[in-house]
Amino acid sequence: MNHKGTVPIETERLLLRPFIEDDIQPAFANWTNDEAVTKFLRWPTHPDVETTASVIREWIRSYSRKDFYQWAITLKGSDCGPVGTISVVELYEETDTVQIGYCIGSRWWGQGITSEALAGIIPFLFEQVKANRIESQHDPRNPNSGRVMKKCGLRYEGTLRQADFSNQGIVDAAMYSLLAQDYYAGKSLRYVPITPENRETAAAFLQSRWGSHQMILRGESVAFCKAPGFLAVTEKGIIGAVTYRIQGEVLEILSLDSLLESRGIGAWLTFLALATGRKEGCEKAVVITTNDNLRALGFWQKQGFRLIRLYPDSMIAAREKKPEIPLIGENGIPLCHELELEMLLL
Repeated sequence: MNHKGTVPIETERLLLRPFIEDDIQPAFANWTNDEAVTKFLRWPTHPDVETTASVIREWIRSYSRKDFYQWAITLKGSDCGPVGTISVVELYEETDTVQIGYCIGSRWWGQGITSEALAGIIPFLFEQVKANRIESQHDPRNPNSGRVMKKCGLRYEGTLRQADFSNQGIVDAAMYSLLAQDYYAGKSLRYVPITPENRETAAAFLQSRWGSHQMILRGESVAFCKAPGFLAVTEKGIIGAVTYRIQGEVLEILSLDSLLESRGIGAWLTFLALATGRKEGCEKAVVITTNDNLRALGFWQKQGFRLIRLYPDSMIAAREKKPEIPLIGENGIPLCHELELEMLLL
């Protein structure tokens, strides 16, 4: 590999940079002293700021090495100091493989910060360091870490039994990876907002997926093809889309589609919609699905949504407005009810 060292990397909201002496106190306050952060990590919660000082000073000394990668995750426009760290925890020169580890303070969980940090270093590791494989792993009891990996395009490879250790003892390790060949194959993949210029093409894609320009949600007819959203686009055209609406302090995801399964496209489109909601000051996000759509129920819960409400037999009224809704849905299950899921955005 062509090692470059810990160079600063900017994303939309973050500056990833080397640690400095002034980071010691805020690091201790923000995450190294946070037991919720270290629960599934290998290193124990720091009992005092001196422990954090010792670790960060060792990192600072190690920056002289080109094969050392340890970034402070900082928020642009904030003076709170590093809110976490992302690093290369293992290097395998024989296979040009880097293993990534990360953590952020619990006060910043659920804001897409870790996903943005990982997405920020992936191009650097492939394009400049010339890694062939980026991998990461997590304790299956810590599924939020796996969601970060999937959002950034890493693929789940399997779970190794009792293959790792942490503050929980000897633990299983769920392994994810992204190869250079897949990264470069997806380079033509772009995520763009729906605009007046691409609205007609987007509407055609959505109608081809849903068979209509409208959907029925809780008895309301919604022209989702006219809603704002984002598209996943390649040189061959649109391969994914998400639409949403904002009502007061609630972001409602109306539709989500991806032509390619298990590639992180749906997760990334969801991330873009949620990021928009946060930017607009929304306090929560909701999504409606139906009782037959087991894949959607699994997907939304994996993204961090929780089931909060059942609308029994709501599809009876929905068919009065949209008669083409079938009686039997996916998996041969009678299509009868709507289910509402929610995620807090604060």
